[in-house]
Amino acid sequence: MKRINEGYFQAEYEESLNTITFRWLKSPTSQEYRSALKLLLAMIKANSADNVIFDTMGLGAISEEDEAWYMKEWLPQAVAVGQKKNALIMPPDIFAQMAVNDMMKKLWGKEAAPSNMNKYFDNEDKARAWVASQKKTTAS
Repeated sequence: MKRINEGYFQAEYEESLNTITFRWLKSPTSQEYRSALKLLLAMIKANSADNVIFDTMGLGAISEEDEAWYMKEWLPQAVAVGQKKNALIMPPDIFAQMAVNDMMKKLWGKEAAPSNMNKYFDNEDKARAWVASQKKTTAS
């Protein structure tokens, strides 16, 4: 599974970075959100991908139930199959940023500051450069 193209998201595996780039194209329904992330999990596992670049620009607001599902169900499974780093591309819309930050605060129990697993960016080029630098750091 190297590429998935749906109406509301795209995911593509890049072997040279061992990374999946996952783009929300529009705000998903709850069912779409969970279905997309389940497909992403299968993609992480199938490719033994270490990293995910999450483009959250089209994500929109997520329900509290979906946030809880992500934190309690999806994320532990992703870590268990080998995911190590997330590069999150944040939307320019302040309300969308607040929604993503709120989700990260709930997950980590503090402000959504960059951690050893997550780093935040305003565009894909910067996110990709960071992922590439992490690969070099871990190879050293």
